[in-house]
Amino acid sequence: MSFNYVVTVQNPTAATHSLKANFTSPTDLNLIVSKSTRIEIHLVNSEGLQPILDVPLNGRVLIMQSYRPVGESKDLLFLVFDRYFFCVLEYITKTGELRTRSNGELQDKIGRPVESGHIGAINSGSSIVALHLYEGLMKVIPIANTVQTCVFKDAFNLRVEELHLIDMCFVNYCPTASSSSSSSSSIDLWSACSTIAILYEDTKNQRSHIWKTPPQRGPPHGVKLK
Repeated sequence: MSFNYVVTVQNPTAATHSLKANFTSPTDLNLIVSKSTRIEIHLVNSEGLQPILDVPLNGRVLIMQSYRPVGESKDLLFLVFDRYFFCVLEYITKTGELRTRSNGELQDKIGRPVESGHIGAINSGSSIVALHLYEGLMKVIPIANTVQTCVFKDAFNLRVEELHLIDMCFVNYCPTASSSSSSSSSIDLWSACSTIAILYEDTKNQRSHIWKTPPQRGPPHGVKLK
């Protein structure tokens, strides 16, 4: 009896996401490139790009964002994968390795995955994550960040009338988690940080829209932390 063993020999070469951040140290300028199931971390210096890490991931990257929690001197990496789970990665300078600070599931029981591309944004105070994963819904995850701790609070969905979203970003400053009351609810925190710009496409081509007040709240689906 014979068996066939099929394996991918060639690593992914097409870049799907890229960003710059102070990831490896507070003074380092890094270029981070996602190539489907791998990420490459480079150091930008006067001589060009210096490779630092090239690591495989357990899934295909849909969204990649960087943010800096309260009290941290360098950035963290927020990743969302094709099976709708996320993780937060930190670079350990002493060992030169990546460490998972937090992870969890984002999948809802209802909803149709977006066809125009998954997008996400993190506000300037690093206290709110907004993700567009399902048609007509935006998932909002409040973050409570302290040094060496990365806690994601209960998530909730907001209804979005625009279906074909192209991009979005927060356009105002939001209070950090440390400056907000610990007793405030997730929806109250969103209300204080709710100015978000959306670029979308309709039958009249591309248009932009800014939410100045919280949209209608959708079904309450939380994040399952591991």
